Amino acid sequence: MVGLNVEPHYPPKALFLNADWLAPPPGLLKLNTAVAIRKDFSTIGLGAAIKDYKGKVIAARSRSMYGSFNSEIGNFLALREGLLLAKLYKCSVNIAKVDTFCVASILNSSNPCLGDATFIVNDIKALLLKIGVCKFQVSPKSGNSLAHRLAFLAFSSCREELWLDTNPFCIFFPG
Repeated sequence: MVGLNVEPHYPPKALFLNADWLAPPPGLLKLNTAVAIRKDFSTIGLGAAIKDYKGKVIAARSRSMYGSFNSEIGNFLALREGLLLAKLYKCSVNIAKVDTFCVASILNSSNPCLGDATFIVNDIKALLLKIGVCKFQVSPKSGNSLAHRLAFLAFSSCREELWLDTNPFCIFFPG
């Protein structure tokens, strides 16, 4: 099952998927994002992967960020990093995927976002339109394993990791 199509000028709609990663339709790209939180060190790990319909990794990113962020803000930051990755490498991503309904419901709301996430949400909505995302999907963490491995990998390095047109080694060493 895939997400719902929406008009290009509206934020994408969310749909829950089953646990396994589902490929996008042929010729399309999909962005998966995830966050890992280490409260004891006030650090989050952000992971993002752009894959094609064959499951080939087009671009992937892993980085840590210092600060005390809750899960909601962390998920927004991970999605924003993934969208910035797509923008930087001119990847026309058609489908974006996160693992929390909270993020999806805020992004799908027509009401203005108030509070700590306002800037990030507004930036994400602009990036979604610029990159061409027309489907938004929500799935459990088990269906987003590469992005989660990338997020946890961020804790083992003090620098950003980036992969282009190759699979990150962390997919071969499940954690």
